[in-house]
Amino acid sequence: MKLHITSYLGIALLFINVVFAIKCTNIECLKRKNANEIKEVVLEEKDLTEFPKQILKLKNLKYLDLSFNSITSIPKEIGNLKKLEVLYLSDNKIAKIPKEIGNLTKLTEFNIWGNSITTIPSEIGNLKKLWRLDISTNKIATLPKEIKNLKKLTLLALHRNLFTTIPDVVFSLESLKELYLFENQIKSIPKKISNLKNLKLLNLRDNQISTVPVEIKNLKKLKVLYLSNNAFKTLPDEFCEFGKQLENTDITEYSCVIEIVCEDLECLNESNPDHIVELKLYNKGLEEIPEKVFKLSNLKELSLQSNEITTVPKEIGNLKNLSALQLSFNKISTLPKEIGDLENLTNLYLHDNKFTTVPNEIFNLVNLTYLTLTDNKITTIPKEIANLKNLKTLYMDCNEITTIPKEIGDLVNLTLLDLSDNYRITTIPKEIGNLKNLQSLALGGNIITTIPKEIGNLKNLTELNLCMNELTTIPNEIGNLENLTNLHLCENKFTTFPKEITNLENLSYLSVFYNEITTIPSEIGNLENLKELYLNNNKFTTFPKEVCNLENLEYLSLSYNEITTIPTEIGNLVNLRELFLYGNELTTIPNEICKLEKLNDISADGFSKSSVCN
Repeated sequence: MKLHITSYLGIALLFINVVFAIKCTNIECLKRKNANEIKEVVLEEKDLTEFPKQILKLKNLKYLDLSFNSITSIPKEIGNLKKLEVLYLSDNKIAKIPKEIGNLTKLTEFNIWGNSITTIPSEIGNLKKLWRLDISTNKIATLPKEIKNLKKLTLLALHRNLFTTIPDVVFSLESLKELYLFENQIKSIPKKISNLKNLKLLNLRDNQISTVPVEIKNLKKLKVLYLSNNAFKTLPDEFCEFGKQLENTDITEYSCVIEIVCEDLECLNESNPDHIVELKLYNKGLEEIPEKVFKLSNLKELSLQSNEITTVPKEIGNLKNLSALQLSFNKISTLPKEIGDLENLTNLYLHDNKFTTVPNEIFNLVNLTYLTLTDNKITTIPKEIANLKNLKTLYMDCNEITTIPKEIGDLVNLTLLDLSDNYRITTIPKEIGNLKNLQSLALGGNIITTIPKEIGNLKNLTELNLCMNELTTIPNEIGNLENLTNLHLCENKFTTFPKEITNLENLSYLSVFYNEITTIPSEIGNLENLKELYLNNNKFTTFPKEVCNLENLEYLSLSYNEITTIPTEIGNLVNLRELFLYGNELTTIPNEICKLEKLNDISADGFSKSSVCN
């Protein structure tokens, strides 16, 4: 394409116009240059404390940016800058916008966020060319009605202010495309929100909104919606279909069944029962389960712990989608047979109730993976326990169980079994060795006298608790537990340290306190990963030197023995942090203890680290 130049004068004028459109980025420029030629001033981060007076003389100024300073006021003479199109005064210390701002009728952008402004002058309504207005992060609670005159406004930022409602005048801004109102104190969204037909982005997160009106669905152009961290518990049914048009949102209730989590009776009574998927009624003083609960056909989790409930109605069987049932800390002694109809139930919590037997109905719950019956009065484990093939976690501690049935060995998916503190179990069936996925086994607090050799099959076991029993020996096969890290043998009747333990090379915690042990085998040095060793309340008369080979040891307790001296080899325990020696008959402690830089102190009668090392 050819450009035909017909006027040299036109070219000259264009050249002059380009050459003399000056941009100033410092105060000196304002002083040196011809005021009529300056059209742009950018004085960001110049440590200004007042509005530069020179700027007020720039009759042709179009762009002014004084952001990120410490300016405290805007002079009324700003109204003289009639050609100003863009005004940035953000992040200053301005408390008031003068009414003369209304003279800037060519203004298209006005940013004054991050100040201390409390009111907006009505004259702002004169700025009819304004398309962007950012007055966020101030102390504003209301807007003047004249805002409605800003017919071209497409972006309005009101976030981080003191609004308790969305100002009514906002709903007259039909050209608005972006509306930011997050981090205010807004309690509701008026139905008039549907007036904003051109809105594409709406940010109302971090307010106190309790309900979302169905009219929000009329915002057909909306693509981005943020509503998180508000007080609403439900969304209108129509929201489901509406949610499909959104490209970005911070709430996820857009599956075509709205999922509601209720935490009180009010929510239960007021919400659509088809939408409630989780009900949490903790500690509400309930004596019975509310009848409406049994109509929640889509309920997945029901939590009723810490109430006064005594019975579970047969209607519990209506909750076909239930996957977790929490009934702990009540007064329940029986379950209806209909509970066996809950074929999707995987987690059942019944601890701290009044059960004397394991309810037979439980054994129909073949998909159960987690069962707790802790702290009841149960005396036997029925052989039908074998039906629960998918069970991974079983707590039956703190009951009155006398025997473990051999059928326990059929629960081959178990990873945790806790039968501690029954105080009546005497033997462990050899079938325990079938539980090859077991990681944690707790049998403490019983009267067990022997451990079957089949325990050596539990190669995945990491924790074994056999404290408070009547054991005098353990089988050699315990040395096969290559993944064992925690072993509890306290309060038994051992007179010698079980040598089999010394094969457990991954052991990091070992307690054998409250026994009658007098010596430690030299092989204890094999336990290179041991960090905690509790040998207190035994019959040691000398400090076992063999312990001093455990260089990774951090905690050592030998309190309440009959030890009189500490070997100099104690200095080998370079990682020791705590040393407990109370209740012995020590007369001296060697200076080698002073080499242990990580040792906090010595817990011993009449001694401390400082008294030994100073």
